[in-house]
Amino acid sequence: MLAGMRSYAQALANGFMETPIVIRHRKPPDKDDENPFGDDTTEWETTTTSTTGWYVSSLTKSFSDDGGMTAVTEQDLVRLPVGTDIKERDQVQIAGEWWVVTDASQDETWPAMLKVAIVRKG
Repeated sequence: MLAGMRSYAQALANGFMETPIVIRHRKPPDKDDENPFGDDTTEWETTTTSTTGWYVSSLTKSFSDDGGMTAVTEQDLVRLPVGTDIKERDQVQIAGEWWVVTDASQDETWPAMLKVAIVRKG
């Protein structure tokens, strides 16, 4: 019964995913033996993966200050089908604009969709 409810929830969520999304994975950084502590170049795979998703704009950003640190508490999301291969620092293209994935953690036991936090590249 629970598996049927999960399938229904995923099918319902997938019905809202009409936005074409292109995913470009980040390559592992090449290590520079002359500079082992940073400044590694960041490159992305030349091949891309296409899927459909659901873009959710936060319209505004919310910030919170805690102990001298500022944290973003609201940001844009893209909701993707469960099982989509996406990781932090990958890039997604939505309506011709590239975004960088800031959080792709899957913190739900039975997710109806993946909730991926993104920020505009630039």
